Amino acid sequence: MNMHEDSILIAHPEASTQLVLLFHGVGSSARDLAPVGRALAQAQPQATVVSVDAPHPPQLGRGKEWFSVVGVTEENRPQRIAQAMPMFLETISHWQHKSGIVTCPL
Repeated sequence: MNMHEDSILIAHPEASTQLVLLFHGVGSSARDLAPVGRALAQAQPQATVVSVDAPHPPQLGRGKEWFSVVGVTEENRPQRIAQAMPMFLETISHWQHKSGIVTCPL
């Protein structure tokens, strides 16, 4: 299974000069941010815009999540984020390469 298959590629102009990645919160999904993505794509026609879906089914409610929030505390939150970070960074890298925008100007 491709972990990017549920993400929504909203706009991918041929001469794209910007990459906008929208990441939803726990219990949401890429579909929920698609209207925001469409508005951004209209305002920034040179941008590739992607609404990214988190990789894991939720343990609570609906949507998707990057890491479980069941039993999360201020003490264990950094560890959960650290465990999710490699997949999060891989997702950014995937869309950078797919869009052809690998570096960000300062």
